[in-house]
Amino acid sequence: MKKNRFLLLVFCILFLAAAFLPGLSKQAQGEVKEGKIAVDEKSGEMTGPKEAASEDKRNEYKRMVKEKLAELGKKIDELEGAAKKAGSKVRDDAKKGLAELKQKREVLKKDMKKLEAAGKRKWEIVKKKVDAGMDDLEKTYDKVRDYFKSE
Repeated sequence: MKKNRFLLLVFCILFLAAAFLPGLSKQAQGEVKEGKIAVDEKSGEMTGPKEAASEDKRNEYKRMVKEKLAELGKKIDELEGAAKKAGSKVRDDAKKGLAELKQKREVLKKDMKKLEAAGKRKWEIVKKKVDAGMDDLEKTYDKVRDYFKSE
């Protein structure tokens, strides 16, 4: 009698497994097709909606930093033009400041390339470095711009 109950229990478990497992598999495939689950190209890890949202935030951040860099690049070019027209003392101070600005801008561009290549694990570390570099570049720009105000 116990043997029959055991066999009946095993049979029921197998029946339920056969009935529900194909449905679960199709549901998982549907999620992949609908874009709910994706594979990260760099790491090969499965990602879900939360990771996709954070990827959007990373892309937005990269776009914002590129825009700031382009804007500062234009401002630096304007300062160079103003330096050529300035008096000798201001011109000498501005040349040193402009050289420092250009050097910091190049470092920031390199950090941006690292940020582009950074995976999820290194993103925050590189982002902090880019943030600090951007702040430093903006402060240096303000300092160089102030040379022209003293003229």
